[in-house]
Amino acid sequence: MFKLSWRRARKSCLAGLGLVLAGSIVVALASVGNAQVAAVPPYSVSTFATAPAGLSAPDSVTFSATNVFIGYGNGGAPDGSGGAVSNVVEYDFKGNLVKNFALLGHNDGLRYNPSKNNLWALQNEDGNANLAIISLKSGTQKIYQLGTGPHGGGYDDIDFNNKAVYLSASAPT
Repeated sequence: MFKLSWRRARKSCLAGLGLVLAGSIVVALASVGNAQVAAVPPYSVSTFATAPAGLSAPDSVTFSATNVFIGYGNGGAPDGSGGAVSNVVEYDFKGNLVKNFALLGHNDGLRYNPSKNNLWALQNEDGNANLAIISLKSGTQKIYQLGTGPHGGGYDDIDFNNKAVYLSASAPT
């Protein structure tokens, strides 16, 4: 068993490939097309977890001190149209499913908030955006409609820094 702090894990997550380095363990969180993922010795690559049946298109990854959270877009439209439904799945560090949270819209932005022990999930990065704050204890969700920002698009990612929250804008018109 290994422990990985939220800050170290976040800094270790390599954009695009979704790889986490922890000591001599390399864990693949997402595949990239048909490309083979390879590690340089003494590291190795192994599957961290398999998506639950019916879930697809893993995108966002975030960590707490004890768990990994992966957002699955499930092929929904990036503006949330057509009844898009996404899932955020919580795994322990051994890859065991802990909880599965369903969200309305296309998830593309996920961050663990260590000060409140909750998840912030952005939906619909191309427009009609909303923010779901998920209580990890109860599973309840509080939804905030963000709509279209002054840039004409949606919002793609979240960061907490110096007691402030930052949202990255996406899909400007």
